Amino acid sequence: MKHTHQITLAGLFLLFCVVQAQAGLSGKYITTFGGVSSSDCPWVVSVSDTNQAFHISYRYSGTNYSGSLSADSPWNWKAKTGWFVFIESDARIWAYDGGSGLDLLAIKFEKLDPTLTSYGSVSFPCSVPAEVFARLTPEAQKAIKH
Repeated sequence: MKHTHQITLAGLFLLFCVVQAQAGLSGKYITTFGGVSSSDCPWVVSVSDTNQAFHISYRYSGTNYSGSLSADSPWNWKAKTGWFVFIESDARIWAYDGGSGLDLLAIKFEKLDPTLTSYGSVSFPCSVPAEVFARLTPEAQKAIKH
């Protein structure tokens, strides 16, 4: 019986560690110019006060490999009043320009080969999270295809 409890406690501890690691910056809104990164989150976000554009990188690593993928905002994405970047998870990040530009960056792993894909501004491969949708202007909300 003692052995069973040790395994259960070890399992709960492992689950707690996994949840903590996944939490990182997930669910975080970025609404100020500058850069944001965290050692427990693969996303590195920078939004320039000078040109009102974003630069987003995704860091990845494994036993024998590491690297990063990056994307810059589309030419017409310029931070206006109400802009934000929302880190939904370790796989998806949303960038809203405060007007009509909503972009999604999504990471997908095929074997050990990661791919960073950008979607925007009205059609996405997944639902727009409620916490993102609620912050969009009514015009931007109407433009999104469900």
